[in-house]
Amino acid sequence: MSTPPPAVRPSIPTDPLLYVGIALVVGTLVWVPLGCGPPIPALVGAGALGCLALVAPTRRVCGLALVGGLVLLGLGRAGMAPPTPDGGVAERGLVGVVSRTRGADVEVTTAAGRVVLRQWPAPPEGTWVALRGEARELASVLPGEPAPNAENLRRGRVPVRARWLRRAAGEGARGTESALESSRHAGVLLALARGDRTRLDPGLRALLQRTGTAHLLAISGMHIGLVAGLGWTLGRWLAAPLSDGRHWRVVLLSAGCLSVFLAAAYASIVGWPASAARAVLMVVGAVAARVWGRPLRPWSLLGGAAAALCLVDPAGVEDLGFQLSFLAVAGIVVISPTQSVRRLPAGLRGLASLVLVTLGATAGTLPVVAWRFQEVSAVSPLANLLVGPPVASLVVPGALLVDRLPAAPARLLLWGLDHTLDLCLCLLEMLDCPPLPVAVGPGGAAALILGLLLMRRAPLGSLGIAMMALFLRERSANILEVRFLDIGQGDAALVRWPDGRDWLVDGGPPGDGLLRWLRREGITQLDAVFVSHAHPDHHGGLLPVLAALDVRSLWLPRRPPDPSGALLDLWQAGAAAGALVRVPGD
Repeated sequence: MSTPPPAVRPSIPTDPLLYVGIALVVGTLVWVPLGCGPPIPALVGAGALGCLALVAPTRRVCGLALVGGLVLLGLGRAGMAPPTPDGGVAERGLVGVVSRTRGADVEVTTAAGRVVLRQWPAPPEGTWVALRGEARELASVLPGEPAPNAENLRRGRVPVRARWLRRAAGEGARGTESALESSRHAGVLLALARGDRTRLDPGLRALLQRTGTAHLLAISGMHIGLVAGLGWTLGRWLAAPLSDGRHWRVVLLSAGCLSVFLAAAYASIVGWPASAARAVLMVVGAVAARVWGRPLRPWSLLGGAAAALCLVDPAGVEDLGFQLSFLAVAGIVVISPTQSVRRLPAGLRGLASLVLVTLGATAGTLPVVAWRFQEVSAVSPLANLLVGPPVASLVVPGALLVDRLPAAPARLLLWGLDHTLDLCLCLLEMLDCPPLPVAVGPGGAAALILGLLLMRRAPLGSLGIAMMALFLRERSANILEVRFLDIGQGDAALVRWPDGRDWLVDGGPPGDGLLRWLRREGITQLDAVFVSHAHPDHHGGLLPVLAALDVRSLWLPRRPPDPSGALLDLWQAGAAAGALVRVPGD
């Protein structure tokens, strides 16, 4: 009786295209932090390392040279951008042509460079427009905070707050009012059908964020996959007369071409967001593998899509949609259904696969969510399990069909979509609860990504890395530490006493940047918060701090002089948070 072979443990993915994509992404991301100048040296270095790889004596040297060359190629490609337009020119007015639209984001190419603004409905590409606005300066950010305008600096463009935008003569309106706008849930349906989220109710947006279901409204792989699957099925049906065994490759090619065409057409309608571009590229790779009889390799598809987007649009790497989309797919691939799940009965197998996909997407996006948003929904897996299937299988296809149906069927379909969304929102309201605070900096986010890649090979080690990134914070012992924070206009300082007490003096201008920095430092409790005087640039950032952290005492410069004002708002916020509110006279 022969001994069965030992089980092979899953290892870190070895697909070459995956590492090509990672190297290009790394090179593109570090271009702004390194302050790189002209791209020519980086491109020359990439070429030199590529030549070294061709003559390398060993495979290891060849691999290192290729990785280094790809990183330099990403650096060089990120630096290939037109000069940044002058802010004064933007204030006087610019005339240019709309070169690209992404939802409500409009990119206009002018004589001074490229500028971007938000306008809905967006003018069609190729439209000549005149715009007037003011260029925004790069905002001050605290350590570990992503630069808000780094993407625009990388592209060589300045974001413009447009005061007006006029189309050139002869340009008509973009279209008539959509049938979707007559729905009770027009904001949700327009977001699903066109990527236009400007009509979303703020309360609904907050509910989706608290339940971890906001991604359902982003044009992502789910939407592109539905359209591509419809194209594949329709193409197979149209080419059915050729499916006699001799022309099977023609059948697959016809189905694949129609699948790619419909996916690309839908992505073009919604403005080619990063998640849609990633999904379309993966559809192209999957169709090519299917037509030529090659096995599907998810890591290769993901790495190839990342490499293509880095070379075509390097600025998109810093888009939040790019990062969340790729990491979600990586998490789903890592926590994919195992052989034991495939042996379950059909009904349980589908449920288990859906749970694993939800957990994988949650784990994959955790690095970016913990860095950028610092909140994780505790009910996200259950909420996605209940709401995800009806939204994906009923609401998304229905939203795509409404505009293309006659009036009577469209009204009937809208009635069904409204009632389906009523049920989904009712379920979300039942599950609604405050999110869990989690916070990391860029280093912690990188550690979480490493833990994700190691999850299948060393699950305990992966868990340990995640716990250290999320909860381990270093603090200087037995010294008094005072940190003055660069928050722009105004002041904010953190005093850390040798005995463990933490004091915060002022909170800078309005916004939650200070709160995010405190969370990244691992500070969940403040022994005292002091307000020096009642100016917004000194107390504006304290309201989020009082609402989110455990503040024991709040010191105000004086009692509120009138029944309305900033000091009264702080007094009430401190009392609501359970802090002891005091003034110097006490």
